[in-house]
Amino acid sequence: MIHTLLKKYPQATVYGIDISDASVSKSLDYNKQAVSEGRCIVTMGNANCLPYEDEFFDLITATETVMFWDPIDDSLREVLRCMKQGAYFVIGIEAGSKKQSRFWSKIVEGMHPYDAEFMEQHLKDVGFSDVKVFRKNMYACLVSRKLYRN
Repeated sequence: MIHTLLKKYPQATVYGIDISDASVSKSLDYNKQAVSEGRCIVTMGNANCLPYEDEFFDLITATETVMFWDPIDDSLREVLRCMKQGAYFVIGIEAGSKKQSRFWSKIVEGMHPYDAEFMEQHLKDVGFSDVKVFRKNMYACLVSRKLYRN
């Protein structure tokens, strides 16, 4: 995802975070040109305690990662904290249905393969607005925003 965003938005600085040192190293190596230009910053960290200022990002993406966020609501609140007013949060998941969620939970230890309906409700519960779910085959994409209403 980092590489794709760097190519699509050549003027942007793209940040990445992963709990795995190996994944951070691989991402830094894979995107070394953008890293050397200061356009790509990847650090080790946890979604429950993001190392960014309040209202820092215009867009946050999470592709095939929320299934490891536990507790999920704490991580979602952290993401919301780091988003600017009007910013978007885009989540890509493979377990788009309850059946797929049950399948994946039996295969990978420590994984919480949240289905699209679960994620939609939790996004709304923690304060995300304008939550939309898009499906294609077994995949789901959830798009939400940080909007304050008076």
